[in-house]
Amino acid sequence: MHCMIPPSFAVCHSVYANTALLEELGLEYPETFEELLTQVPAIRAAGYYPVSMGNKDQPRLSTHIARNY
Repeated sequence: MHCMIPPSFAVCHSVYANTALLEELGLEYPETFEELLTQVPAIRAAGYYPVSMGNKDQPRLSTHIARNY
């Protein structure tokens, strides 16, 4: 059996940055993941989370799939 998730159910990921905070910390928007990793110590030392995810609730489709298959 082959299954396909319709494109309308595809998950999109975006990265947003608080540029005012970056400026306050003397940092620039990272262009690569490696650049972001080098900024982590400075961001954490200032008492902030370097990365957070705004997905408190479980995605309905993946929850349905995990529960039923």
